[in-house]
Amino acid sequence: SIKDAFDAPLTLPCIAPRHLLVLNGEKDPRCPLEGLQQSLAATKEAYERLDGQERLRVYIQEGVGHMMTKQMWEKIDDFFTATLSSNGKRKRQAQL
Repeated sequence: SIKDAFDAPLTLPCIAPRHLLVLNGEKDPRCPLEGLQQSLAATKEAYERLDGQERLRVYIQEGVGHMMTKQMWEKIDDFFTATLSSNGKRKRQAQL
């Protein structure tokens, strides 16, 4: 079915080797840890195959369900600061 063709184990690896941050609560009933681990296994394989392991970030927060926490927002902020500022630096250097 179309649902199976676009499930996370098939779609997340397609992002490689671009920057990717995956956030999840350990107890999220909408995205159970077992399914997330299957998706991450396929995704990590794709990133390794394309030599992009340093661009993949994963944060699974213990004891958290389907919600965003302060710690998750901090991870997002850190991720964007690291990825956007380094991309901006490369663009500026290319213009010189």
